[in-house]
Amino acid sequence: MARNYDVKGSKELLYWSIGLFLLCIWAVRDGWFPPPSKILRHGPPEEAEGTFYIFNQTLAVISFIAAVVCGVIYKVQQK
Repeated sequence: MARNYDVKGSKELLYWSIGLFLLCIWAVRDGWFPPPSKILRHGPPEEAEGTFYIFNQTLAVISFIAAVVCGVIYKVQQK
């Protein structure tokens, strides 16, 4: 006797994907195109030796990859 499991997927991965993509946009703006107030506080990105800009650039790349992975898993799960 075979059992038929009809399990509904959730939209949690979609929400994570959207949230991580918004984090990516914020990190891109803050890491590569900082506002003047950040430049005054931390110095220009080219001359700054601190890790503030490098952290934001790395965060942008990692959050973009995670957003794509969550989006792909969500799409595969919906089929």
